Amino acid sequence: MAAIILGGIGSALGAGFGGTILGLSGAVIGGGIGSLIGTAIDSRIIASLTPDQRQEGARLDELRVTSATEGAVIPRVYGRMRVGGNIIWATDFREVYSETRQGGGGKGGGGGVVVEEYSYFASIAVAIATGPIGGIGRIWADGSPFDVPGAIWRLHRGTETQMPDPFIEATMGAGLAPAYRGTAYIVFENLPLATFGNRLP
Repeated sequence: MAAIILGGIGSALGAGFGGTILGLSGAVIGGGIGSLIGTAIDSRIIASLTPDQRQEGARLDELRVTSATEGAVIPRVYGRMRVGGNIIWATDFREVYSETRQGGGGKGGGGGVVVEEYSYFASIAVAIATGPIGGIGRIWADGSPFDVPGAIWRLHRGTETQMPDPFIEATMGAGLAPAYRGTAYIVFENLPLATFGNRLP
């Protein structure tokens, strides 16, 4: 709208000066300058009224650990060997929402893209073997050495006097958390699942 109005005003002013420049009349030159200024004003107005576009990242539909293996054998290890763990305790997945803004806010204002992202975390306890054990050499997840920066994990060696894990007790309530005495297990606290495709490894 401003381009049309200012184009008309520029033509009228250009015609008042008369003459030609490079074969163009004053009215044409004035109209062109007015249209350029009007177009810039129109684009600012339209950009400020344009809502942000939203781009949503992948999100899990189900945020629960839905299976467990009841009656699985807990191995007794002599020496050193690689064993598969069994999840004996888990929380629901924890979802963390974040959003970042891309583009927009320039000359025209508005009209940017808001990218919504979801990160998932889970806290689990994994039984390893009948205890007590001396320690753990390596942890593997999905067939690869476990390498998650910032991961918090604790080993319980499976003694007959071990106390409940502090995180499990804080989650379940004082006096309600099992100590799993005689079972060596690892507790992973708020394990980031992005490395594993947002699932338990």
